[in-house]
Amino acid sequence: MASNEPKFHHTAAAPRAPSFALDFDQVCDSLPDGLIAVDSDGRVRYCNQAVLQLLGLAQTIDGQRLRQVVQALQPEGEDAAGEPADIDRALASALGGDTTRLLIRADRDGMATIVEAICAPYREANAITGMAVSLRDQTPVHEDQQKLRIIQESQSIGLIILDSHGVVEDVKSLPAELNQALLGHSLVEALGGSPLSEQLLLDMDPADIIKWAQRGREITFYAEASFGERLQHLQLVAARMKRPDGEVGIIITSRDVTPLVQKTIEANQMARLASRHSRELTSLAELSGFVGFRFTQIYQKYLETTCSLLDSSHASIYLYQPDVQHLKRVATTAEFNEHEPVVRVGADDPIAAAYVRRKPHNAKKTDTDTPHNVLAVPITYHSKTIGVLVASHRERPYDNHDIKLMRLVSTRLAVIIENAELYNEVNARRERWEAVFRFAEEGIIIFDKAGRVVGFNPAASKLTGVGDHEAMGRPFTEVVAAVSAEGVNLASLSPIRRVLSDGEVVTKRQQLLQNKNGRTLWTEISYSPIY
Repeated sequence: MASNEPKFHHTAAAPRAPSFALDFDQVCDSLPDGLIAVDSDGRVRYCNQAVLQLLGLAQTIDGQRLRQVVQALQPEGEDAAGEPADIDRALASALGGDTTRLLIRADRDGMATIVEAICAPYREANAITGMAVSLRDQTPVHEDQQKLRIIQESQSIGLIILDSHGVVEDVKSLPAELNQALLGHSLVEALGGSPLSEQLLLDMDPADIIKWAQRGREITFYAEASFGERLQHLQLVAARMKRPDGEVGIIITSRDVTPLVQKTIEANQMARLASRHSRELTSLAELSGFVGFRFTQIYQKYLETTCSLLDSSHASIYLYQPDVQHLKRVATTAEFNEHEPVVRVGADDPIAAAYVRRKPHNAKKTDTDTPHNVLAVPITYHSKTIGVLVASHRERPYDNHDIKLMRLVSTRLAVIIENAELYNEVNARRERWEAVFRFAEEGIIIFDKAGRVVGFNPAASKLTGVGDHEAMGRPFTEVVAAVSAEGVNLASLSPIRRVLSDGEVVTKRQQLLQNKNGRTLWTEISYSPIY
């Protein structure tokens, strides 16, 4: 070796006991950490056995330039200046009195390992003559860091690290605007300042978060972040973090829960809709069970249900009056004639339009001359339009769902009204029949399938001499006693069996009858079945 090259030597301290001699090479080779001594030219002047094991080398590297060895082993990471890690720069820093940390990727027994290299100045006689390198296997630590990084990236977990004074030291995986606003600043001051205080809304005071976290409590809080056009919902957890130097800092993890919040909102909306539909079905079911012929109460019930279902102030029922060709209001919840008592069929009115066109008419106050939102639905029974159901005075316009509800109500109402008309018609027919039955000059007797009397008019009572109450329920052949000219009872020859079993009609049959008093008289009897 030339005389101008730095000399690397070691001295052993005097042994404390005569039986123990300290051998420097033996001590260095027994260490698990690798030791390398490099001169000012970057050549290796010393390395222990651990170096060969850590770097997976088959032979010593004494005399080789460390740069060539390490380049082959692919240095990774950056130095303090943010430049790619490099042995030459580490050597220059060591000769300048600085210490550098490198990570070296090595291949040991076919497996990739990460070795940490601490490059420090090597001094002789108080002068820096080269670089001392300490190597340590950091593969488990590196793997854990990689796992943490993968988990953080896959889970979109953001990190905020605070020192013991609440100043943000590091920020990861958060919006760029948040990184710039927080890094190097007090968390409390940064979040309390504008515009960040407007862009990030917390549900807890930042000062309380730091206070409780420093006392050892794990604090979960939520924030709403609006950076750009996107609105984010964040779940954050703050916890105490103890540093190796004994200082107590705080670590805050952040997780984007926007999809979860949106799903929760959607679920709540669906629950509200389901509850609303349940109430609507219940109301419609109550209408279906509301029967009878007290139409004032029925109409009022239908109008109250309409107002409830459609959240409307007023509702009315109009029925068509064919004699005057008007729609007459027969029931309403309006108090001051908000709905006209009479609407002409040809009028320019939502109610008239719904009746004439036979389809719902939705008049919105925003695009028509009407002062209020109005929904009019025709009341139809099969192909017949009976009238119109109308609702109005709701702040928001009516929509398709409201139209469907109104149609369901109007359909049920149409059945009620049609049944009422049928009922009235049947009553009218019954009254007419009763008048004919009671005041007819001919005797009319009605008997059931068993041949027993169920109807007996005054004329029949006069002919037979049997009162109507006396005749009811008795066999026909006992009340109407048919006899021969010789006075023989002809009940067995009565044609009522043929009438009841075969539906035969017997008209104007001459028959001698014997009344209750024993008097006989000739009659003309006709028999006809009732279906």
